[in-house]
Amino acid sequence: MVHVGDLDLGALRVLASLLETRSVSATARELGRAQPWTSRELARLRELFDDPLFVRTGAALEPTARALALAAPVQELLAHAEALLRPMGKVEAASLRRRFVIGASDYGELMILPALLLTLATAPGVTLQTRFIGDDVDRHLQSGALDLAIAARFATLPGLVQHKLLDDRNVCVVSRHHPLANGRLTLADLVACPQVEASPRGVLESLVDEALAARGQKRRVVVRTPHFLTALQLVAKGELLAVVPARLARMGAESLGLAVLAPPLDLGGFALHLSYREVARTDPELTWLREQVMAAASASSA
Repeated sequence: MVHVGDLDLGALRVLASLLETRSVSATARELGRAQPWTSRELARLRELFDDPLFVRTGAALEPTARALALAAPVQELLAHAEALLRPMGKVEAASLRRRFVIGASDYGELMILPALLLTLATAPGVTLQTRFIGDDVDRHLQSGALDLAIAARFATLPGLVQHKLLDDRNVCVVSRHHPLANGRLTLADLVACPQVEASPRGVLESLVDEALAARGQKRRVVVRTPHFLTALQLVAKGELLAVVPARLARMGAESLGLAVLAPPLDLGGFALHLSYREVARTDPELTWLREQVMAAASASSA
């Protein structure tokens, strides 16, 4: 049986890192420790939890069910420990030293990161790590695995807060060589043309489908991908159509040779939201980061 006195933050950091890297050597590098020390800590964790925790499969370590069950509570404990040790007060960007973890779709990254990185030039000690978000973004936020998320609005779990960053409208894109590229897109065209859909959270029925259903119509989606950029690449290299946010469509028109078409009916919009934990309001460094994200969103909307 594990007793609280047997655990320390160093061991928990090793466990959290191993769950992410699946490698003893990578964890040692991340924590700035020697590999033998990391191996000893893993052996101690195995003894404490009476479980292998990780099983070698080829070159990687695969977590056991017990290790996976520990992931969220360990992240939360580490986040609380960091909050306890972090001094309160005004944040000086130039002296800030912290790695922030942001959950985002590729659309969120493209809309926010360019302007955000310009702001972060004044904070050389800050590192951003983005992670792709799926349908479990709320749980990753609640557990503290993510500092914040930049994504479409979702039904939040208790303790989470959301603020709108920017609005976008849905438009249609095809390759410039597509038969529909130079004409006016009709409802019949939209329904008949095979489509690729970008759905970062894996939602099968979107606003587009709802708008068509209200007209008694249904489109033909042949590929669904969680990545907007993958959808644009597939459109550029084939005969597919995609419905995407207008800002992203303009980028694709310039870089991939896409034609942007006005939809024949209102296909809804796309609102990007900033989501974070309520408890993070008391963390001045996270408050500073949120302010920079909101400023970056304003710059992107200008």
